[in-house]
Amino acid sequence: MEVLDLNTHFHTLRGTVRAVDGVSLAIQKGEALGLVGESGCGKTMTAFSIMGLVPSPGKIVGGEIWFSHDNSRKDLTKIPEEEMRKVRGGKISMVFQDPMTYLNPVMRICDQIAEAIVLHQEVPRNEARRRAIELLEKVRIPIPSTVAQYYPHELSGGMRQRALIATAISCNPDLLIADEPTTALDVTVQAQVLELIKQLKREMNMALMLITHDLGIVADTCDRVCVMYAGRIVEEGDVYEIYREPRHPYTIGLLKSTLSIDEFKETLVTIEGTVPDLTNLPPGCRFRPRCSEVTDRCRETAPPMVEVKKGHKVSCWLYE
Repeated sequence: MEVLDLNTHFHTLRGTVRAVDGVSLAIQKGEALGLVGESGCGKTMTAFSIMGLVPSPGKIVGGEIWFSHDNSRKDLTKIPEEEMRKVRGGKISMVFQDPMTYLNPVMRICDQIAEAIVLHQEVPRNEARRRAIELLEKVRIPIPSTVAQYYPHELSGGMRQRALIATAISCNPDLLIADEPTTALDVTVQAQVLELIKQLKREMNMALMLITHDLGIVADTCDRVCVMYAGRIVEEGDVYEIYREPRHPYTIGLLKSTLSIDEFKETLVTIEGTVPDLTNLPPGCRFRPRCSEVTDRCRETAPPMVEVKKGHKVSCWLYE
């Protein structure tokens, strides 16, 4: 998948919210891409734009989303909704951060998974239910034939998340988008769910787009990382290269503010200030009100994305 200059805006009474403003990224087959940044920077809305699920009054106002599968390449922003429904859930699936919100409370788990299989693979419902139980076993749910008959409220948070993952992989997607899939889980279950996602990615050779604010999860899971700030990507590259030698002041601040069991910190380092109001963005670089390296040029003109090393790009005037 290749996203080119994507713009998703919300027209409200307060003004236009530029939730996604000129985002470009690419994910290769079998690759894991991490999308990181503070809450409200546009990570989830980028995923919703790819899935064609932008909530009202939001709208994709510009850009292209090229998706390649079955020897074809199509711009998802241009295809009709009927065709997009075949892609969504069939070729591109998404695991949401709050499974209780996205599971139907009055449907048994087995029927929810089977529904996706019947819709995209056109198999009899009995066969779909059988596959659903196999999928529950695949995501390591104990006694899957019994759990399949449960309703969402009868499951723990970790099991609900596994049921959602089973639904997402039910049609063997080419791309799996995981939007903070471990946010509501305790640390032990987080590790189990992440290990499960990594294993499924390897077994199915699918691309993974992992959205998170946890840099540790990205380091353990992803091949490349894109750092977002105020609707734009400010740095991207190989995960080891960026963690070893971050270039953008925002990325440097994020890494300094993380805690590690390998390093003692007397005080927690923080990034001064807050994310700007997306209806009233400052001129020039959007990070400049919080940046210690700010210059006059930063106040006047937004920096372009430049390549500082092969595959390592940064949007900052320090590296013009």
